[in-house]
Amino acid sequence: MLTAQLDHEPLSGRVLIRSQSVRDAEAGGAKLFSQHRLKLLDAPSEFDARVNGVTLGGVSLFYMNYRAALAVAAPAMDDAMGICFPLEGAFQLTQGRHRFEAHAGRSAAVICSSEPFLMEWSPNMSMFCLKIERTALAEFASSLHPSDGRGVDFRRRIESPQAMQSLLGGFRLTELAVTRVPDGQQISVPLAARIRDHLLLTLLISQPNTLSAALSRDDGLSRSSAVRRAVELIEARPAAVTPSEVAQAVGLSLRALEQNFKDRLGTTPFAYILKCRLRRAHSELLAGGNRTGETVSAIARRWGFSNLGRFAEQYRRMYHQTPSETLRHAAGLSNRRVGRG
Repeated sequence: MLTAQLDHEPLSGRVLIRSQSVRDAEAGGAKLFSQHRLKLLDAPSEFDARVNGVTLGGVSLFYMNYRAALAVAAPAMDDAMGICFPLEGAFQLTQGRHRFEAHAGRSAAVICSSEPFLMEWSPNMSMFCLKIERTALAEFASSLHPSDGRGVDFRRRIESPQAMQSLLGGFRLTELAVTRVPDGQQISVPLAARIRDHLLLTLLISQPNTLSAALSRDDGLSRSSAVRRAVELIEARPAAVTPSEVAQAVGLSLRALEQNFKDRLGTTPFAYILKCRLRRAHSELLAGGNRTGETVSAIARRWGFSNLGRFAEQYRRMYHQTPSETLRHAAGLSNRRVGRG
């Protein structure tokens, strides 16, 4: 059984709802998810709705804990689907002909967009909820396999240990990435795109769906020319591209691009883009001593790094010194040359 015990409140720096009123929690939740009704199933000692979350351009991840036994009734969602992943407790889901229970550490549920649903939560239930807009899913699915971008339907119950572990890992990585963005600062568009793509790819690969057969086939796209074009594109503008955009530009699915990079270059498109951006920043830091007033933050932003702490960590891992140390050393060499002149 998968262990998903909590030692902290996920996404606690991104508070969306705090309410001890059922009606206020219902109204707040309707803005985040869809119209729904909440009904207390027991007389709780306390009702304390707590929702934290982040939106990443068509995909939103929420942590939810209402500390009460509840029934949640909602009409069909026209434009979105949901993944409900219990971390504590359990819930029972009824949607159309489908009815089953999901228990923390053992199973989760896919809520499709086409039918009304009813959920009944145990009083100790908390969960991650992934809301995915249908347009975002269709666009991403098309990047993986263009002929199958019309729509993707999933098996309703998630119960394989591999799928559970993969999804929880994706949620935890998302939480870690979001936590590293300073309080009050917006998540950059490139970072949001990378997190969103990672979550969607994890879901499509781990949970059986109508695209699974196409994804499991060998695309036969072991094309050195495509990899070469991808590398040229990345090298030309590393601060402005994402793996999905590179794949589309060179005519490969994202999966095929990932596989070809691993086979031919021993890395991933994302890692290659990151390394290229770090190399460009390193070159500018080395040359920074010749530029009056050049700063680490300006160079970092120029190459797509919005989180300076994260940039410094990645830079130190690659060059074994901090960006400021590189800049100071370059400035010192420049000053000595000027002095000798």
